[in-house]
Order: sequence, then structure tokens, then C-alpha cells
Amino acid sequence: MGGFFGSPEDLSIDGYFERYLYNKDFIQAPKKDFVDTASYDGRGLRNHLRRIFPRTRLVEYFFPNTDDRGPQDFAGLVLVFEKEDGQWMLAGVVHDHWVP
Repeated sequence: MGGFFGSPEDLSIDGYFERYLYNKDFIQAPKKDFVDTASYDGRGLRNHLRRIFPRTRLVEYFFPNTDDRGPQDFAGLVLVFEKEDGQWMLAGVVHDHWVP
């Protein structure tokens, strides 16, 4: 099995989105916020987003970990918007999830 942390993987764009970007139904996420910081900061996501996108607004969809004692299974999708010519434009899509 390949992927980001292994050997190359042959995926269609739909397969990529399903496996690495939209692995949960984020529209149904229990936490949805128009925020300037991301919820889960255990791996430094908040600092990375602020460094890469310093003057942006964030829209976050987040599934917290479902079991405090077991494997991490959180997942988040952050839409990053940047103001350009007076209008907010999508500047980035950031996916975060636990990788064991």
C-alpha cells in the first residue's frame, strides 16, 4: 500500500479525494465554525495555517476523536479564504487527520 508516506500510489482524482481529502462527510461534521484558528492543534496545524496564510479567514469542519482511550480518529477540513480585490476567494483546502 502506498500513499503520502510510502511508495507512489495510482489513484484517480475521485480516489484521491475519497482517500485523502474527503474521507468523512464533512457537511455532516458535528463542529462547523467560521473561525480564525483551527480546532485541533496537537500537530501544529494552527501555527502552520497562520504562517502560510497570514491574512485569511478559515471555515472549519471537524470530527473530534470518538474514543478518549483508543486510536485517534479525528478529521478536519479547513477552507481558507483570502481577500482579493475586495472579495473573499478560496485560497486553500487543508485536510487534517490522524495518521498512525
